[in-house]
Amino acid sequence: MKLHLLCLFLLFCFAKPISAQNPIPTDSLLNGEKLIADLDSLKKTILETHVSPFTYCSEESFNQAFEEARSNVVKGMLYYDYLALVGKTLQVLRDSHTSLFYPALAQVHKENGGLFVNMQLFSVEGRSVYVKEDRTGILPQGVQLLRINEVNIDSLYQRNADFSLYEGDSENSFFAFNDALFPPMIGVWTNLKRENTFEYQIPGSSDTLRAVYPGKTYKEWREFNKKRKVKTETYTLDFRQESKTAVLHISSFSHPKSKKYYRFLRQSFRKIRKAEVDHLILDLRGNTGGKSNRMEALLRYVSDDSLRIPNNIIAKSSAVSQKMHAKSFKGLHKYFLTHFNKKNEEVQNWLKIVSLESGSTDTVYYRDYGQEIKKPYQGKCSLLIDGQSASATVNFAAGFRFLKRGVIYGSPCLGPYTGTWGNPAPYQLPNTKIKLSISTIRFNTTSTFDFERNNLVPDILLKPNPRAWLEGIDNILELVVKQ
Repeated sequence: MKLHLLCLFLLFCFAKPISAQNPIPTDSLLNGEKLIADLDSLKKTILETHVSPFTYCSEESFNQAFEEARSNVVKGMLYYDYLALVGKTLQVLRDSHTSLFYPALAQVHKENGGLFVNMQLFSVEGRSVYVKEDRTGILPQGVQLLRINEVNIDSLYQRNADFSLYEGDSENSFFAFNDALFPPMIGVWTNLKRENTFEYQIPGSSDTLRAVYPGKTYKEWREFNKKRKVKTETYTLDFRQESKTAVLHISSFSHPKSKKYYRFLRQSFRKIRKAEVDHLILDLRGNTGGKSNRMEALLRYVSDDSLRIPNNIIAKSSAVSQKMHAKSFKGLHKYFLTHFNKKNEEVQNWLKIVSLESGSTDTVYYRDYGQEIKKPYQGKCSLLIDGQSASATVNFAAGFRFLKRGVIYGSPCLGPYTGTWGNPAPYQLPNTKIKLSISTIRFNTTSTFDFERNNLVPDILLKPNPRAWLEGIDNILELVVKQ
């Protein structure tokens, strides 16, 4: 399962330019007839491609959302206003995998020489916006942003919310994903300059402070980050010797290469056994998902029960999904899969999915537990999740709860315990060339086919404390370490 989300968000992994020589203008109206044609194309393609578009919305509300969008673009619309309209229209599905292609959100702004900031932000349920990390060091971590060049930060944040997403009734995650998508889009919603005035407050103080913050192009910030050697590790293992606690942090089930991931798991759990750890904390906050087999492997390292996640997958074939599968199901890869692994349930199920006739739907089941872990960790185990824990991470949390493996801490994740959508196929609108993704499967964690709407809620709710961030303290992790 892949959630084509925040491959950037987290700063500046924008997609390659569509046309560096002829960027789309952002200050002139796009033709209304072409915008309507794109909406009609999108609606038709979703109905042809999505495995079950009316699970979380009615057919009536779906049709109404597109009709309202059509009426709003008759006289034309600016590019980013239209992009936001498309994002808002897709929200009616309440499907986190059918969405705008997020790494390309700021692409046109970048191509037009737009300016960016270099920070990550977080909010308290969409109300107050705080600095999570400023890579320039100008703004202290944990301060509350108030205004940028005299423009209220909350108004900019709310304008960006049309780009965010739901999975069922996941209100908390809606704001969490907007937190991640917002920083690269600040220059779209307000006129960033080479020098900008940022107004902020230190938590607990009523004094308004000001700082001059640079606006730079994507290329300039990239060079800036290179010189500072800004690098975030996808996987880490830390030990707290004083409490015999280990913290295993995995920020993605998607990258880098599989060999590196499985080697990390083997080596980490070998170290955990050797250190005789009493308490293992799995930190999956901010993990937007990825490959389900990586998620399931982690689950096996902390339990010897024969739970299979997924229990089943419902898949639909269409022209869009077939085009996606054709890119990988070919040549030696196709020959190897079709001539070997006859008894490999996972491979055989995947072959059934990619071989479906266009327009048909099928359900494949998973009963083979697969390769066992010889010495899974049996000690005390805790799980950390947040609003940006999505897709495969939601399904991991469901398995963790099914197994009663330990206490789950943090904030509600992006999706319910019964499963999520997945395998989004790329699609591009014919006129505006806007990139999107459309779900092609339903990944179910149970055999009930009960599509729960409410997102999975931790056993103990914990929120970030901006005052702790000021001191560089992860208050949520420290509270769990002390348990």
